[in-house]
Order: sequence, then C-alpha cells, then structure tokens
Amino acid sequence: PTPPVPVPPVPVPPVPVPPVPVPPTTGCSRTIPMWGACTSAMHCCTQGAVCDRQSQWYSQCIPAAGNGNTPPVPTPPTPPVPVPPVPVPPVPVPPVPVPPTTGCSRTIPMWGACTSAMHCCTQGAVCDRQSQWYSQCIPAAGNGNTPPVPTPPTPPVPVPPVPVPPV
Repeated sequence: PTPPVPVPPVPVPPVPVPPVPVPPTTGCSRTIPMWGACTSAMHCCTQGAVCDRQSQWYSQCIPAAGNGNTPPVPTPPTPPVPVPPVPVPPVPVPPVPVPPTTGCSRTIPMWGACTSAMHCCTQGAVCDRQSQWYSQCIPAAGNGNTPPVPTPPTPPVPVPPVPVPPV
C-alpha cells in the first residue's frame, strides 16, 4: 500500500462581522465602558456603545454609529526636519616634535641606557655602545648638549722630608 499524501490546509480569510447593536437587557450584571471587553451576555456596554463580536473568544464595546464617539487615532510621528551641518572651523594644533619611533618600543632620555635594539634615544641623542653589555644615549655631534665632566680629585702634593738634626 502507498502512504497517504499530506494535503496542506487551505487558509480561509476572516469574514468581517458588522457590529450588531445588542439592546441592553434588564439583567445586566455589569456596565462595560467604551473599548472594554463585553464577553458575557450579562455584561452591557455603556450608553452610546454597542458590543462588537470580533471572534468567538472576544467582543468589545465600540461607539454606536452616529454618536460621534470614535476610537483614538494614533498620530504618526513627525519626521525630523533635516538640519544643515554648521561648519566648524578647525582648531589649530601646534606641531609637537616627535622623536622617531619607527620600530621603537620605548624612547630613552639623554644619558639613559639604550640596551635594546627596540629602545631609541630621544631627539638630539645617539646610542653609544660602550661594551657588549651596556649602551648609553649621548648627545649627537654638534648639538651642544654635553655630559657633565667630573672634576678629578686633586692629587696630594708631595712634601719633601725635613731633615732631622742628630741628637
């Protein structure tokens, strides 16, 4: 036997039901305000409204025809008015001298140790390799920035021996 072929359901468009005025009965247990749900036969809409059955599960009190009481209409938002951009003059920024940093991870000040290839001396200085273990940033030739020169200690002046007379 062959299996049954499923048949998709065919959608049925909803049929609008015009509101039918329901005359108030004397057996109203509650009066429903405009736009309220009037789901029970024992609930009656306020004067000037009729109960509109919207589906088998929901009914709503709506204005009766010609009473001038209409539902609130949402106001569409007003689109923003485009504001032309106001030209702002550029703020002048004074140039700041920047030491060369291509490949530099750190800029070393004058007289500092520049022991790594990734450390660069400040502008106006060069890295002087003094040994395989130490390099130092020193003034570049001709920049007038020279290191402090230590004053050597004054050597003692030899005092000639004083002859001592024999006793």
